[in-house]
Amino acid sequence: MISGIRVNDTCVTEFNNMKIRKTCRWIIFVIENCEIIIHSKGATTTLTELVKSIDQNDKIQCAYVVFDAVNKIHFFMYARESSNSRDRMTYASSKQALLKKIEGVNVLTSVIESAQDVADFK
Repeated sequence: MISGIRVNDTCVTEFNNMKIRKTCRWIIFVIENCEIIIHSKGATTTLTELVKSIDQNDKIQCAYVVFDAVNKIHFFMYARESSNSRDRMTYASSKQALLKKIEGVNVLTSVIESAQDVADFK
């Protein structure tokens, strides 16, 4: 926790529920008030659809996303091209705090800026 951002316990609980109980297909995490929390979760069928929905949500400038692709769990940081560098740096420096808490990520991708980037790491 070098950045001073802590991970809310609900993040770990919901990630484990997704991984083991298959309660959802994806989780979006955001930083609010120096804490990583769950923004939303759901059952979108493809990773491309999920990123497109994030692209269309103007309230999300940066986020962490986990996606259960049946046999692999993908983790990536989402950052709009228009997001400010301070937000990007905060998310980049806090990523390890979240990754240490959630175990079982198979595919780690650094930054996704739009749905077009998803095709690059399938």
